[in-house]
Amino acid sequence: MLEMKQIEQIISKLKSGTVSNNGKQQTFAVTITDADTYKTVCNSKTGSQMIDEYGSVEAFFNSLFDNGHANIAIQQQRRNGSSWRDDGQPIT
Repeated sequence: MLEMKQIEQIISKLKSGTVSNNGKQQTFAVTITDADTYKTVCNSKTGSQMIDEYGSVEAFFNSLFDNGHANIAIQQQRRNGSSWRDDGQPIT
C-alpha cells in the first residue's frame, strides 16, 4: 500500500521537477493503474496537466480516491527527449 511519504515525494517531483546531473531541469509524469482492475487510470500525466485540469496536483490525487481508485499503482516517468522513460519500479 502506498505510504503518505511516497505520495508526498511524487507530488513534489510533479510540481517542481528536479535538476539532473548535467544541470538540466527534469520534467516528471506518472502513469497510474488501478491495481484491482489493472486498468490504466491515466497515462504520462504531468504535474502541469494535473494543475490545469484539477487546480492542483493534490486535488488530482484526491479525485482518484474520491472516484473509487483506492488501490493504485504509480509508475513514475521522466522526460527523455520527446518521449517518457520509466523512473524506477511502480509503487503500489
